[in-house]
Amino acid sequence: MKTVPRLSYDIVIKPIRFRKWFTVFISSSALTGFALKFFLAQNYFDGKPWSFWLLAVALPFLICLMALLTVILVQQFKLQQKELLQEYEQQWWQYQQACLPVKEAIIVGSAGKEQIIWKNLLINKPEPAAAYSINTTSPILRCPYLMDEILTREEMLSKGLAFKFLEADSVKDKQIEILTIFWLGNQTTYQQFLDIIASENLKPTHKPHFINSIDELDQIIDFYKKQPIKQANQMLLVAGVSLPEPVTGKIRAETSFAWCIQKEADYAVYRSEILKPQEEASTLATQVVEYAQLKEPPKLNISMSQQSTEKFNSSALHTVEHSLENYFGDVNCKAQPFIAISQALIHCINHAEAACGWSCGDVEKEAYVAGVIAKKQPA
Repeated sequence: MKTVPRLSYDIVIKPIRFRKWFTVFISSSALTGFALKFFLAQNYFDGKPWSFWLLAVALPFLICLMALLTVILVQQFKLQQKELLQEYEQQWWQYQQACLPVKEAIIVGSAGKEQIIWKNLLINKPEPAAAYSINTTSPILRCPYLMDEILTREEMLSKGLAFKFLEADSVKDKQIEILTIFWLGNQTTYQQFLDIIASENLKPTHKPHFINSIDELDQIIDFYKKQPIKQANQMLLVAGVSLPEPVTGKIRAETSFAWCIQKEADYAVYRSEILKPQEEASTLATQVVEYAQLKEPPKLNISMSQQSTEKFNSSALHTVEHSLENYFGDVNCKAQPFIAISQALIHCINHAEAACGWSCGDVEKEAYVAGVIAKKQPA
């Protein structure tokens, strides 16, 4: 989890109490006057030059003045330092609060390919598919309509996703220009996807970017910020397939997903954070809620496994009724965070939910990852 910079809070600038300093000046002058009167009465200074008298009168005043100037200089230095730190903190938050505007999201998985199922998954909670198990200790939730035995299951998932993408409201009967594709998967599955959408003249104008983990969500957001979409018909596409390797005692799931990133989207994906073992889930949850600039935590949260549900149970991302391992499996694969975001997007977009938190495991770091999707803040 990234550390929130709060260095400016450590710099305390107290106001200069000029009335107090004025009192010091008067007191020092009075003290000097009394001292001179005493020494004159004793004839200690007979024959002293006028410069001596001037110095005797002015020295206490000069000492006090130098002290005051030193206090003012120290305060100005602290003030400048605090302003620089505040500027850095503001830039840090501006970077962390950057987002991806998503017009539409798509899932193809164990509950089928029809998007109405995924749109109402959290409401209707359909009967989960039975896990398929053969010669393995890690059963799998299979996508029910994959029939082409010539291709691998991953390639079939990719093809199925391509067909559903072409049917999406953001694409169908529209002159869409895909600028580039961020693909989670290998070259073969990408090519299957590309061949189908290219047959409908939707070949991307730039080469693809292959992504491997949720860490690269930051890079996708950075890419969008540096090269923003300028036209309403232009699109960035984040998509991929998930068929995890067997993990003993864990249920896998065949799933593919896509996000249509467009300028006029109503919802946005915000940066996520990875929870390390020594860190507090409540701190991470509060931080990702602040990334989305929400005044209060999301009322709706989802998790991808019982473990992540328990981990975030006492945080702003707590959920009890929306643990989705029965539909997406509980293997902490690379695609799991992207699938969690996809389900959150689909529900919010179609049910006008203000925001949705999500959480899941992180397979490579043996940790947890969480984030928030929310209605896009006005520019």
